[in-house]
Amino acid sequence: MAFIPQDQNPSMKPSFWGSADGNDEALLDALNQVVDRGAESLMILSCSANNHSAQHLSGGLKSCAIPVCRAVFPSVFFADKKLDTGFIIVGLPFSISVKSYSLNDSTFEVDGAAVLHGYTNNKSQDLLVFIDAMANTTEAFISKLFESIGGGMDVIGGGAGSVDFIQNHAYFPVQVC
Repeated sequence: MAFIPQDQNPSMKPSFWGSADGNDEALLDALNQVVDRGAESLMILSCSANNHSAQHLSGGLKSCAIPVCRAVFPSVFFADKKLDTGFIIVGLPFSISVKSYSLNDSTFEVDGAAVLHGYTNNKSQDLLVFIDAMANTTEAFISKLFESIGGGMDVIGGGAGSVDFIQNHAYFPVQVC
């Protein structure tokens, strides 16, 4: 989940990188190029058919010194193309706050202050949420999230995972990033 405060310079634009190449080297190369272009945070949307290697990606992602919000989907859309393999990297020209929750246990607590990273103002705020579509506690998490953060915030997101109904990581594993 990523919190995006809207007090940024409106003339700043994100950069986008899309590739149908689903290998680890292509992802790490693109990540480095987007960071070199001045991104202050990243959003990575990757296809589940890529079968990224946590071991291979760990060094490159851990060395990334900016916040990364990441999720895996059956397909992603870039421009007018549907990609069943590959990825999209969005380089954001501002820093986001990223918070991850484990939905393996229904006893989790959603801390609104931690989600919002202590950010409060009267301007528009957005919350980007990618949730594991196969998790058993999805509904409970969404309820606790809205109870915790209250109203006045635009929430954007979707269910991450694959369509094979086999429970896999819907996100790059925490030890990778």
